Amino acid sequence: MIRQYLFFGFFLFLATDSFAALRYRTGTEILSQDSEAIDLQFQSFSKKSSFDETGAELVSTNANSFTVNDWMLKYTKGFYSDVEASFFGNFRSVSPEPQSSISSHSGLESIGLEGKYLFLINKNFKNALGLRLRKATFSNSQYTPSTAPPTDKVVLGDDGLEYGLDYLVTYYDYHLKYDFKLGYNKPSSYLSSEMLYNAAVIYYLTKISFITGIEGIYSLKNDTYTESPSLKPIISGGNSRLFNSINRQKTSLFAGAQYSFGNFIVALRGETIFKARSSDTGNTISFNIRWENNQISTNTETRRQNYFAEGFVKKISTKGSLLKINIGSEKQLSKGDHVDIFNANDYAKSYPIATGTIFEVDSEEATVRINQKFDNSPVQISSLVKVY
Repeated sequence: MIRQYLFFGFFLFLATDSFAALRYRTGTEILSQDSEAIDLQFQSFSKKSSFDETGAELVSTNANSFTVNDWMLKYTKGFYSDVEASFFGNFRSVSPEPQSSISSHSGLESIGLEGKYLFLINKNFKNALGLRLRKATFSNSQYTPSTAPPTDKVVLGDDGLEYGLDYLVTYYDYHLKYDFKLGYNKPSSYLSSEMLYNAAVIYYLTKISFITGIEGIYSLKNDTYTESPSLKPIISGGNSRLFNSINRQKTSLFAGAQYSFGNFIVALRGETIFKARSSDTGNTISFNIRWENNQISTNTETRRQNYFAEGFVKKISTKGSLLKINIGSEKQLSKGDHVDIFNANDYAKSYPIATGTIFEVDSEEATVRINQKFDNSPVQISSLVKVY
């Protein structure tokens, strides 16, 4: 019993420590101006079954042995208060089943750019547009269906240029975030265009976040060989339907957790693809470590225009993650409003030392949960609070 209490207490400490500055970023939560982030991600997919373009399962003597491992390095920078951009490179290793005559293959798979623009923000919603551009670093040889492809090595993936546009929405409700994405995706020229979708729920504390959701691909069915799949040129794809598909579709469920400390975030996620057409079902596990250097831009004109109330911190919780401020509903404050907190000894500073969200409101006071800290200056009694 004592050990259980000690474990629970340790978990609570990890979850509520006030110096955790970083949280799980939804699709609409971009870096602030001049902030930077570096992500290093490892992802491993293991096949369970393959399905043809009709959705029929293909029989394999060793269906679980096809694996794809990815190592991705990404650099992200915040521009202005509503724009961020990323550059990434992905290294891939593909391993067919041991009994196959096709050899494994490893190498730089692709490089790409991503960008996001944040717009239509209110206390409970954020909206963003995302742009994606990805270029394979290789070119696949194609063969007629009657010709057996060479067996010296399996391909790394689909070649060519891939691009897409995403619409992203996040809804906030106390400790929960609801994240949604609907995107258009155009893979290389010989694959059908498609729609990407994602819906997730995130439960977040100060240092720990948990996520679960569903995502998938819905084909727009404009592959050149939709009506004559047997005529489509083939590639050396190994014992898999992941590459060179015809109107691919798949749906997966995922769950994960994240822990933050200092300027770092570590995240673990598991995913299972349970439905597929012209693709594979299987399981994916991924690990990500992220470093962020958060900056608050000295250009806070947008925030200044949206401040509608000012007050002061009157009480701070033991861990420092909760604050009581001296204004409430009489100043039109409501649950979900955002606050900037300024140094108690230097109100002249044009940037906040921390941000937070109001989650309880009385007539003359409100409770604020600290979301993010940007400065070594501590939040103190009498620190200035501005609400927007």
